Amino acid sequence: MSENLNIEPRIRSMVSYLEDIETGLIKIPAFQRDFIWNRDSIKELFDSIKKRYPIGSILLWKPNENIGEDKEEIGGYYTPSDIKDKVYILDGFQRLSTLFGCLINPNKTTLKPNEKVRKEFFELYYDLEDESFIYIRKNTNPTPYQIPVYILRNSSDFRQYARKEFEKNYDEIQIEKYYDRADKLSRAFIEYQIASVDIKNANITEAVEIFQRINSKGEPISFDWTVNALSLKQGFRFADVIDVLLEELTRYNFNNIDRNIIFRCIQSSFGKLYIDNTDIESLAKRPDFSIVTQNSIPKIK
Repeated sequence: MSENLNIEPRIRSMVSYLEDIETGLIKIPAFQRDFIWNRDSIKELFDSIKKRYPIGSILLWKPNENIGEDKEEIGGYYTPSDIKDKVYILDGFQRLSTLFGCLINPNKTTLKPNEKVRKEFFELYYDLEDESFIYIRKNTNPTPYQIPVYILRNSSDFRQYARKEFEKNYDEIQIEKYYDRADKLSRAFIEYQIASVDIKNANITEAVEIFQRINSKGEPISFDWTVNALSLKQGFRFADVIDVLLEELTRYNFNNIDRNIIFRCIQSSFGKLYIDNTDIESLAKRPDFSIVTQNSIPKIK
């Protein structure tokens, strides 16, 4: 463990996280797992924020070494990659991706969107009549009281929208009701705070170990995630190798095979030592790791 390792807890507004992501100060390490939440998980997160329930802390990491490439995309947008003084999300990627993707205003940001991903997951609306978060069905237009949540993040954006859409459709009583409900949710967004734990001066091995321990009772971490994190400095993306193999196995209807099984097959190529003792760290750091792995893939197929 690094002697200079520093752990700093703090409380930040939700809005400040979004601003730092948009400017590229908060990034996603290349070894981070993909976005896996579905629409129900996204709606549940926003419902918790609306009710001011806690959603858990965020684990941020400022490494003491160059960890290589970043993931450019978060929440359906490509964020800047040329920022030097940046921190990485170790835990909380699903939550921050969701918040950023849904609450960033596509008409105001300069970030390039991934429209397919943005429309599938992050075009979330709030129904001011039912007071619920919804997705609009494909080829269906929302009613005026069904509003994109990013408009409700900013009260001036909402009032501009309301002047255009409400006055011609609703009477004063309805308009006042919608204003009150929108203001309530807007305040929840603005006032909501999220705790973070900032880890400074940790190397990549320590960062992976911390992440594993935090998630030991949550969603299982596949072996290939750990190996991918520890082998990236060699310029080798182990997770990509498994992704390609699973795609090729689709023709045999084996594309749903557990990733850990593939890892075990590759692991066996390194000899009995690594079968009996799952020393993933030393395995990933072997100088011949990428070569042996690539030579093993044809034999697995």
